[in-house]
This record gives sequence, structure tokens and C-alpha cells, in this order.
Amino acid sequence: ALLIYPNPAYTDLTLQVITGGQNEKVTVDIIDNSGKVVIRRMFVLPAGQNYVSFEGIDKLPASTYIVRVKSPTVNEVEKLVVGKK
Repeated sequence: ALLIYPNPAYTDLTLQVITGGQNEKVTVDIIDNSGKVVIRRMFVLPAGQNYVSFEGIDKLPASTYIVRVKSPTVNEVEKLVVGKK
């Protein structure tokens, strides 16, 4: 499962990711409207509920993005709105 907050995001972003495997390699992509990956981060997470933070979201243009989380036990996609204050 994947939960994104705050959404819309202005400066930073937190993802709640629930993984099924121990020391699982997780890739998080933030993808723009053209399909280009604008941010890619990789993590090794323990099994269960995890929180992953992203700073610098305010460097992205205000728009709608796709957040894709992939691992051996997770394949989730959610919409993210980046706004400007």
C-alpha cells in the first residue's frame, strides 16, 4: 500500500510504504506529464510500514505528477499534485 502526504505538496513530501520482504530494495520514481522520471530514489526498507521523506519538492514546476513505487512485493502508482505557495 502507498500513502502520499501532503497532497498537494509544496516543499516536502512523505510516502508511507508497506513492504512484504525484509531488506527490500524499493525504487520510488516521480514522473512528469511527458513520462519523464524527474526524481528517482532507491531505498532498502525493512518489512512492514515505512516512511520515506523527499525534500526539495518546491524545485519541481507546479503540476500533476505520478509517484511510482516498485519492489519485489510493492507495485503502486498514485497521483501527486505539486503546488506553489
